[in-house]
Amino acid sequence: MTLYELLAWLLLPLLGLLLTLEARLRLRARRARLRWIKSERAGLNEPPTLHPHIDVDRCIGAGACITACPEKDVLGLVAGRGALIKASACVGHGVCEAACPVSAIRLVFGTERQGLAIPRVLEAGATEVAGLSMAGEIGGVGLIHNAARQGMEAARRICAEMQGAGRLVIVGAGPAGVAAALQARALGVEPLILEQAAPLNTIRGYARGKPVFTQPFTLPHGEGITAPRVRREDILDLFEAAAATLSIQRGRLVGLARRAAGFELRLEGGATLEASQVLIAIGRRGAPRRLGVPGEAAAHVLYQLEDAAAYAGRAVLVVGGGNSAAEVAVMLAATPGCRVILSYRGAAFNRVAEETRAALAVAEAEGRLRVWLESQVRQIEPGRALVAPRVGEAAWVEAEAVLVQIGGIVPTELLLSMGITVELHHGLRVTPLADASGAP
Repeated sequence: MTLYELLAWLLLPLLGLLLTLEARLRLRARRARLRWIKSERAGLNEPPTLHPHIDVDRCIGAGACITACPEKDVLGLVAGRGALIKASACVGHGVCEAACPVSAIRLVFGTERQGLAIPRVLEAGATEVAGLSMAGEIGGVGLIHNAARQGMEAARRICAEMQGAGRLVIVGAGPAGVAAALQARALGVEPLILEQAAPLNTIRGYARGKPVFTQPFTLPHGEGITAPRVRREDILDLFEAAAATLSIQRGRLVGLARRAAGFELRLEGGATLEASQVLIAIGRRGAPRRLGVPGEAAAHVLYQLEDAAAYAGRAVLVVGGGNSAAEVAVMLAATPGCRVILSYRGAAFNRVAEETRAALAVAEAEGRLRVWLESQVRQIEPGRALVAPRVGEAAWVEAEAVLVQIGGIVPTELLLSMGITVELHHGLRVTPLADASGAP
């Protein structure tokens, strides 16, 4: 065997391996591009929260961000560079940023097409208003473990500033507020929590058995979560048990004024509270968005689904076109005897995850669900609702319960009135919103 024959014998397998790898990379790139095109057409490529912005000039296409993402299929290689291929599935873990070997990823809020209003929060939850702090989802970062961590960090800083004197009022009895209260108590400060609804109301609104993604964390009293994905009941049990030991007052904050000793919190109905330090730990939903139609104040009009089984044998009208509305409709359609209509004013479910849209289609094909696109509720009465299509006459439909799932109202005006800077994020472009008086 000549030297050339020996080299060919040695190099041919290596060449075959390289060609196989190249073919696999090309196939993966084609699949990623197809998923990207599909997401764009379906309107699923708009991220709901914190997400990666990829500098394509810096990106080398290593794919480390794709491997690191726990959600999978959020990122992919398109034209040899990293890209968001299903941004609606991004929940803001942020591990992709740390995984990038060339620092080509920066975590941002909002996009060029859709801005996101976020209050400016400094280190450990501080704001530009002395004595006023923020933690939790209102600051833009989702996930329960992030909210709990931010609440505890803010409470540690606040308690150090208070030095055992004064009163701490926490607005919001969600994961951030409860974790902050537990941390303050552990440091010798007994806080008061102000909550406009029931404690843990957002989690309570998750459907029974819903899997919740989180990271393991431990609360200051020693209890915590040890698994990355748990049931809604596990999270609720943990925080409810903690909340039961805390001082919680029912009330809705409508204003805040500076006083010599700190702040005066103005509540709906005219009551007030005094505080030397205030921690705002409310969610981004603020209050549920209303339909604004006659009869909406009726007791059978609800804004969250706690137990689908409670609607067995009943007629239910679900209103909304986002993922939450679609999930609620699918769960109700699987409930024995439940007769479900899903009404949405849009022409397509562009903000619904692919698997949920598939489940909707199956339920509709099997006759367990009726979908009315391009329709709006005009009036609600006991046992029925008036629904108007875009074309044609309005019709009364049977509705023993009406579940409204059209999102929430972010309390931007309230934050601005407190002196907090709120910024509109369009990815890398950030501009301040006007304050309550209209000044920039």
